[in-house]
Amino acid sequence: MKRVAEGAQTDGEPSAGVESRRKKSKKKKKERLGRVIHAVGDYLIVRCDRRINIGRVMRSTVIAKGKKKVGKVHDVFGPVAQPYVSVRMSETGKRRIPKLLGNKLYFLRKIG
Repeated sequence: MKRVAEGAQTDGEPSAGVESRRKKSKKKKKERLGRVIHAVGDYLIVRCDRRINIGRVMRSTVIAKGKKKVGKVHDVFGPVAQPYVSVRMSETGKRRIPKLLGNKLYFLRKIG
């Protein structure tokens, strides 16, 4: 007779009360957003280098070089070919305004 440890699997099925503790991975891809051209209050104005998909960009997290979070996309406006994006800055982003002006920003988009 075999002894089965409590919580062990038998016949390929998990025992009662044991849940899968695997976390769902939220993979995100870094994509170029554009250059910071101006800071207004709590917002950064970014000039995009190319056309962007507004659905992918809206409310996405914006990061600077080195994966430091700057804020979230608030609005997209201007010409379709090279739109402008307003980014609402986080507290850490507000402290870094002088370093951000003129530099490139990236946004994280979900994969899958």
